[in-house]
Amino acid sequence: MKYKKNRKPNIILIVIDSLRADKLSCYGYHKSTSPNIDKISEKSILFKNAFASAPWTLPSHTSLFTGKFPLKHGVDNINNFLDNKNITLAETLSGIGYDTIGLANNGWLSKSTNLNKGFNKFYEKPKKNSNLIEMAKDYIKKKKEKPFFLFMNLMDVHMPYIPDKSLFKDFELDKYNKERINYLQKEFVTYRVFPEKLSKEDLKILNKLYDASLATVDKKIGQFNNFLKKEVEDYILIITSDHGEEIGEHISEGIYGHWLCLYDTLLRVPLIIYDSKKEKRKKISKLAQQHNLFYTILEYCGKKIKEKKLFKNCKYVFSEHEHPKKSIEYIHKLNKNFGYEDIKCAKKSIRSKKYKYILYENGKEKLFNISNDCYERKNLINKEIKLKKKLKNKIFKKLGHFDESHSTKNDIKFEDSIKKD
Repeated sequence: MKYKKNRKPNIILIVIDSLRADKLSCYGYHKSTSPNIDKISEKSILFKNAFASAPWTLPSHTSLFTGKFPLKHGVDNINNFLDNKNITLAETLSGIGYDTIGLANNGWLSKSTNLNKGFNKFYEKPKKNSNLIEMAKDYIKKKKEKPFFLFMNLMDVHMPYIPDKSLFKDFELDKYNKERINYLQKEFVTYRVFPEKLSKEDLKILNKLYDASLATVDKKIGQFNNFLKKEVEDYILIITSDHGEEIGEHISEGIYGHWLCLYDTLLRVPLIIYDSKKEKRKKISKLAQQHNLFYTILEYCGKKIKEKKLFKNCKYVFSEHEHPKKSIEYIHKLNKNFGYEDIKCAKKSIRSKKYKYILYENGKEKLFNISNDCYERKNLINKEIKLKKKLKNKIFKKLGHFDESHSTKNDIKFEDSIKKD
């Protein structure tokens, strides 16, 4: 029996934590990592160039939940608590008659950060392998009266990359030393702070583990969407991520994982919107600021939105990373000789279709021609002086200047949270 049809569509928002767009087959990846998501995308709106507002879980989710840049909502590496003055997506939807439920395995998404604000129910499950999709199915089977907003954060692609072992052969992991694979899965905190210890073979293994982990969650999403088609008559399914992942692209700069930089590997995220009542294939190439999804969801639910639509032409996208004080303090506890000064400060970025400019609080600047340097390795800062000044001014106008003043309400110790982020 199908879920009772409502005037307003049911909304399912799935955030696949740490998933970068260029690892999905439907975004051009040469391996078949996402056949089920690919199939969904064939009847969906796919944003080819969606960008997160921050490169790690807490500020990025907060932007998704509030429709604001981190500068405006105030949640970052120093202040880990969302101020109640911010109105969340769950609050807004609850106010117009939605039942709201959140399911998360990530410790940053909890009462301790106030990101449960507005949800009628919010389930925090500390174990990575808790079956949130089965919990979601149980919820949908029981709730019939109101339209619902269901949020899930899925951690399958998050370090330490533990895919279904049945996929090892498909992704050639069976060719590598099992002990080394186990070490890389177990010691992921270590190589985040000692990135120079990773060999070229280690990086190959990690990339294959990441791909296989994506294939693992892809299978789950395919099964969940088949369930939705049987049980729910009218729904919007949104598949996205909070940030991407560095898997060796800038290892020489001390970067592995998803912190301390603003490269596209961390900021370009998948964004797929499937409408069960208007199945159509559409690929949008223009730039999209991901947190404007907040307003697009409200529009799907009948709210009139004049600005900040995902579908509005966007000439630039912006991102920011606050001063990583807690991260650096933690790193230095484990590795006193950790260098890489450029990543120890706040940074802001602006991106057009062709160019990417990153400004560091320590004064360093980087400019890349994305059209022929997608991994941002050739710095053109001394060759494009006028363009640099133009983009720098736009950053200050949009994101303000660097400011070291932060609130510290309800801070979470970084060492207690690193394994969750």
